[in-house]
Amino acid sequence: MPGYWCMCLSIGIGLMLARLDDAPVVHTNWRSRVVQASAFILSPKMRLRLLLVVMVIALVLTRSRMGNAAFFAAMLIVGSIAIVLARKTAPKTIALIASLVIIDVLVVGTWIGLEKVVERIQDTEITVAAGGKSESVEARTEAARMALPIVGDFPLVGTGGGSFYNLFLSYKTSQFSSLYFDHTHNDFVEIASDYGLLGLGLLGALVALTLWTVLAVLARRRSRLPRGMAFGVAMSIVALLIHSAVDFNLQIPANALTIVVILAIGWVTHSLPSPASRRKAVSGKGSINPG
Repeated sequence: MPGYWCMCLSIGIGLMLARLDDAPVVHTNWRSRVVQASAFILSPKMRLRLLLVVMVIALVLTRSRMGNAAFFAAMLIVGSIAIVLARKTAPKTIALIASLVIIDVLVVGTWIGLEKVVERIQDTEITVAAGGKSESVEARTEAARMALPIVGDFPLVGTGGGSFYNLFLSYKTSQFSSLYFDHTHNDFVEIASDYGLLGLGLLGALVALTLWTVLAVLARRRSRLPRGMAFGVAMSIVALLIHSAVDFNLQIPANALTIVVILAIGWVTHSLPSPASRRKAVSGKGSINPG
């Protein structure tokens, strides 16, 4: 579930960037300021911002350690890249990311309980023997370590989709023989064991090409919509890559279908026409051909 929230929040932030105004509003008196403030409060942009706040609250309430870390890390990583590539829109991008961090972390986190997530991280012990209050790092990643021999035994095409649970029974060590593992809590290892290095490589190539495409959109395009959606797609990919190192997002149908749609959006952003080309196309259709 935290992985799904990360993807939805990433696309929502991309929509916020796509709605940034090109030029600042100049106020002549207090009345114009009141009118502008009222219009902003009732605008779709404010509704979107409130929905993002609600989703941040949901993510924080999950108390997911890596889910929250992946979201904020992806926002800072992709945000920094976007600021470097933005040029003209860099100040507005910085202002939006700063507002997201301040409102979501300091305000929402303080009211809802972000400190509970921090406490859970602090209570997590590195080893099983340490007896931490939360699931240890070793217990969370042990299934992936034990599944690596499966990849070694079936390196090319794997053991087949959905075969991990039955085959893993013969690879579990005696220390974890009583534990139930339906997934590896690591998408990279599980995909490699189910579909082999060939399947993992094909999926990785698709994700890498999509990420390269949306970063090219951030570097070259100046239209708000392509840039905003490219930001959202890039942030979704980075967040899911981080979170999938300790979870099985792609084994959940809702998450898998959502990331497929997001990857498709990334390719669509590359082909979106600019406002100038749309105006040119409309004027061309409206002109009369004398021939």
